[in-house]
Order: sequence, then C-alpha cells, then structure tokens
Amino acid sequence: FLAQLDGSPPAISMIVLVWVAAVIGIAIKVLLPGRFDRLAIIFYLAIGWSGIVLVEPLVQTLPTTSIALIVAGGIVYSFGVIFFAWKGLRFHNALWHGFVVTGAGLHLAAMVDCLVINRP
Repeated sequence: FLAQLDGSPPAISMIVLVWVAAVIGIAIKVLLPGRFDRLAIIFYLAIGWSGIVLVEPLVQTLPTTSIALIVAGGIVYSFGVIFFAWKGLRFHNALWHGFVVTGAGLHLAAMVDCLVINRP
C-alpha cells in the first residue's frame, strides 16, 4: 500500500523502518528464542499499526474500501492477540490462528480492491 504513494520520502522512510523492525524481530527470535515472546507480540502489533503515521496520504490515495479492509484486518489481528495470550483457554491456539487467517484474508481483499478492482 505504501508503494501507492509514488516514492514519497515519508513512504520510503516507513518502508525502511518496517523492514528494519522485521529484521530486528527475526534476529531476536533466532538468536534469543523464547526470551522475549511477550515483548515480541507488542513489537509485531506496533509494526502492524505503524502505517497509522501515514494515514492522511494513504486515505487520499487508496480507495475507501481498501482503507476499510486494512483497518478491519488490523482490528481482527489485534483482537486475536487476546486468544494468543489466553493460554488457559481450550483451543486458544486454533482461535488465534482463526483470527490470523481472517486478518490476512481482509488484507488480501484490500490488495485486490486496490490493485485489481480500482486499478491505478
């Protein structure tokens, strides 16, 4: 979605920031497995919601339906964290993954809406 902002400096900065954060997250998971699992969830949510910094240009550029689907997907992912953390709940892992698949589906629908249905 940031690519739709035509290489603006804020968009490029955000892309770099997200990729650097992803590499840091991967390094922590690989080099220090299990040590920062709870902190990792907060880190992942922060990466996911970091796009809110560019909400104004994104709303001006992307179709309204795409924005709604992106926000809905973020909310679903975020709400699913409750089930990820709820270790005492039976089938918590299955519920968590249900939210992940639903959030991913909403984000896929946003991409289809933006890049296929409302082709630039």
